Amino acid sequence: MRYLTFIYAAAIAATFASPTLAADRFYMMTTETEVSGTRELESGAATRAIARSLPVANQAARADKRAAALANLCIGHAVRREYGQALPYCEQAVSLDETDAALLVNRGVVRYFTGQREAGVEDFERALALDPRTYQARANLAEARENRQLAENPQ
Repeated sequence: MRYLTFIYAAAIAATFASPTLAADRFYMMTTETEVSGTRELESGAATRAIARSLPVANQAARADKRAAALANLCIGHAVRREYGQALPYCEQAVSLDETDAALLVNRGVVRYFTGQREAGVEDFERALALDPRTYQARANLAEARENRQLAENPQ
């Protein structure tokens, strides 16, 4: 399978009480099914990606197309740091295909940034269990564990 990968850099320190946390890289993934909005995400145009993906998410007859559009909406809103808007799209995408590692990775990132850190870690672990080659899940899991260690052992 071929996935497009986005490195989502965010100020993790802002999501924790401790300003000592510096880790800031999490990966989000589009699915292998390309739909309207995917190319916009690739070019960094999150607002256009959202606008192009929304009709597909609402009208697609095929579940894989709908899940891909929902993943685009999840990523688009997350990139804009609109996590509350991103999460329902992530949840809907996973409900359409609970075996797609990319969808679990995306939901894990958004859960992590909405304060549901353990649920995010569980999504990364589940993605790895489904596809051990999903390096994005492995990298996100390592990042989350590093952040936990930094929070527990501030210097």
